[in-house]
Formats: sequence, C-alpha cells, structure tokens
Amino acid sequence: MSCSIWKFAAALLAASYISGYGATIVSVTGSVTGGPGLGTAPRQQIGAVAFSAPVPLVNADIEVTLNVLSAETITAWLTNQIGPGTTAANVIASDTFSPGTLGDSQYAALPPISAAAGTYYLVLAAVGASNEVGWDSTDTPVITGIGTYISSQSASETAPFPFGPAGDFTPEAQTLLFQVSSSTTAVPEPAPDGMFAAALIALAAARRRRRRAPGVPSF
Repeated sequence: MSCSIWKFAAALLAASYISGYGATIVSVTGSVTGGPGLGTAPRQQIGAVAFSAPVPLVNADIEVTLNVLSAETITAWLTNQIGPGTTAANVIASDTFSPGTLGDSQYAALPPISAAAGTYYLVLAAVGASNEVGWDSTDTPVITGIGTYISSQSASETAPFPFGPAGDFTPEAQTLLFQVSSSTTAVPEPAPDGMFAAALIALAAARRRRRRAPGVPSF
C-alpha cells in the first residue's frame, strides 16, 4: 500500500510540472490577405510586430507565417525597441533562416528565447536583392494567448540601408501573422498548484504509514 501511495505522489508531482508550465504568449492567425515584402529591390523592406509578455519567456519559440516565391535568407531580430536610434544594444536575439517551401508556411524565426517579461519587437528583413518573400498578414486577425498583441509595422528604406530594427517604421493596415509560445512559464497555473499540494499530502500520508508499519519504531 505504501509503495502505491509513493507512486501516486510521484505521478502527481510530475503532472503538476508538465501541465503547469507552458503557455501561448501571443498567437495571431487569420485568412491571409497580403503583407509587406521582405528584401532590397530597390528599397529595403522591413516588417515588425510588437507584443507584450506578462511572464518571463523560457525557451520560447517564435514563429512567423511567410509567403515564399523563391528562396531568400531572412534576418530576424528580437529587440526592446525599434526605429531610429535603435542599436545592437537593444537586440535580445538575432538569427538568419532560409524559407525553403514555396507558398504560405510557418517558420521558426529565432532559436528558443529566454527573456524577462516585457514588451518586445520581432523584426524581419531579407538579405536578398528581391522581394520574393512576404510576411503574411490578415484583415481578420484571431488573437489568442496570455500576452498582448500591440501592433504591426513596416519600413521601406533607401540606400545606404540602416540597421534593420532602426528603420523608420509606420503602422501596417493589416495584422502580421506570428506566434510566441513559451515552453515553460515562471508562474504555475491554479490547477497544477492543486496537484502539487495533493502530491505533498500523499507523500506525508505515505511517510506516516511507513513509520507506523510493524517493527518500525515510532518517535
């Protein structure tokens, strides 16, 4: 009986961690109706979205929906500000990726990110000299998650091209499609808290049973 209680308590503890950690921070979906091109022919085209995360991001996945006509290399930045005056000091993370599937598909813009709660900007620009990749947008956004979608913006710059996040951004009429999902969150949800408490009670019960077993002195 004691062994069964210990197994039950261990299962509850595991369940509390598995179900209590993980959340969609912001998800923007909807029927694709257009979107800014990303490239440098002849102007540098840059897209950006702003969102807020009410909890720290831990190993968060950041994905974007792109329309690809031909392969290009995309540079992505996660920053704490955008616009003139933005420098590398404002960059939380950056990376490049090459969308390889023609048509509309979802891509990981950056490796898993860990950062404090706050407001962030996801910025995309293409390295190639053509606008053969577009960031999909929608007129009918469906926004979900525990965070807040703030805005979609774009910039169109002439040479010499600025540092991508430092472009002169203006609001987009449509909403760019993206998703931020944190694999873990710092604050457990109420239900996992309850399971954690139940696991502690089960462990205490198992301890009492073990101490009262025949041949085991009780102090």
